[in-house]
Amino acid sequence: MAKVGQSVLDRYRASHSKEEIESDSSIIGHLIRSPYPTELERIADVTIFMLAGHDTTAYQVSWIIIEIIK
Repeated sequence: MAKVGQSVLDRYRASHSKEEIESDSSIIGHLIRSPYPTELERIADVTIFMLAGHDTTAYQVSWIIIEIIK
């Protein structure tokens, strides 16, 4: 998972200029700009946000399916 998080950060940094990063109001923009003691901690937060977004979407879809079946 750490490799995936590092890949996300690397791709973001490669595809955005410094000015774009400074003005980006997305979650990843904030994660890139925020001070972290280590890069590993930043990678952990990126991974958590990816998993949390996936989990909540799956939960909502499951709930909808249950309600439709009822």
